[in-house]
Amino acid sequence: IGAFVAFGIGRAQSSLRGTLRTDAGTGLSGVVVHVSNAERQTSVQTKDDGTFVAEGLPAGEYEVRVDASSVPAGYPMDLLTTQRVRVEEASPGRTAFVLRPYRSISGRARMFNRTTGEYVPLAHTPVELRPLQRRSVTDANGLYAFRDLPPGQYTLVAMHEGREHVTGVWVPEGPALVRDLDVAVV
Repeated sequence: IGAFVAFGIGRAQSSLRGTLRTDAGTGLSGVVVHVSNAERQTSVQTKDDGTFVAEGLPAGEYEVRVDASSVPAGYPMDLLTTQRVRVEEASPGRTAFVLRPYRSISGRARMFNRTTGEYVPLAHTPVELRPLQRRSVTDANGLYAFRDLPPGQYTLVAMHEGREHVTGVWVPEGPALVRDLDVAVV
């Protein structure tokens, strides 16, 4: 009673919540995410499960981008774009980034030559990747390649003189270059 009180009116603060995951749903941890608009810039780091939260944001439109230098090796960044997210006083903004790592299988289709006792390349031979039903035709050295693959269990099938020759392969969730996988015809 009888005292002076000074007070101000502060705008409510909100937040922006997001995720950074692989195409297999695995979170990427330790990646830096930048959140900015004309008045404010902040950076946060993703947690073990790939989630991140930028707190204390006033309502408004924000640009959210992943710092490419903080992403682990094996993830192409050329397709990852800056996102625009609206943050409201009563509800946080939400965003999600998905990174697809480099995954490929390559090798050689060869046939055992009983006369020479050596394997020789199968040139211009179709090799199929099942169950994706992708096909590759070997080059003059018997080399084949499949790129931009989702994780999973696959079967490689080389077709020669009406017969199928099969090899199994597992492609993991993270970046993977499965090399020198021979499909041998005996």
